Amino acid sequence: MVMADLVLSRQGKPRVVVEAKSRAAPADFVNPVFTQLRRFAFETGSEWMVLADPEHIRIFKGQELVPVAELDTMDVLTQVDMNNVKHVGEPVVLLAVDRWLRKLQSERGLAVDSELAEFAEAVRGSDESTYEFQA
Repeated sequence: MVMADLVLSRQGKPRVVVEAKSRAAPADFVNPVFTQLRRFAFETGSEWMVLADPEHIRIFKGQELVPVAELDTMDVLTQVDMNNVKHVGEPVVLLAVDRWLRKLQSERGLAVDSELAEFAEAVRGSDESTYEFQA
């Protein structure tokens, strides 16, 4: 059974798979984390993947695990009015990413870098968010 923390779908087809971690993966654990993320995307047929931890939010497209964009998690927390949180663990990171994605969905005026423009359009086309999505 494959389960992703959060999946954004459009008409029932997964478009964005989100995996949140309670801490940044140490160097010797990065490959298993990437394997897990890639498997989520493959099993769901999602083109976009997001890996989020208390330090960074990395956005990937396709099966290549070279980030299209990398955001500072604290910047995202600020954008979604969660900058006063005392402990930034997995639940907080996941909630912040969900709120940020919802802002991308609803606010066409939300400033995004050029490398995020295609991702923002994919997110805006989503019509459903599912926590703990099972493929």
